[in-house]
Amino acid sequence: MARRGARSADEVRLVPLFPVGPFTPTSRCPHHGPIPKGSDLCCMVCLQSGHDDHPDLRRDPRTDPRPEPKRAGAEPARTSAHGETRKERRRRLREGAGAASGTPRV
Repeated sequence: MARRGARSADEVRLVPLFPVGPFTPTSRCPHHGPIPKGSDLCCMVCLQSGHDDHPDLRRDPRTDPRPEPKRAGAEPARTSAHGETRKERRRRLREGAGAASGTPRV
């Protein structure tokens, strides 16, 4: 029988470890310290696992994908018929409704 640490990366099935209670961006890690080496647990908060140092999971700069280019001056999507964003349309409607009724909205 093969040792647990000798498994290849294809044979490893990680078990997700979620915090007790709500799972939110501010949740604390449920493992309170490092996850033991070789453990199949994977923390869903910090993404640490017991297989982080597995040789098959090391990054190879020669095969890593190139980063996507940053678009300079990207504008918000304008999908409405009037060429305005949802925020702009809501502001226009809110200001128009306040002027029509004679009382400003707060």
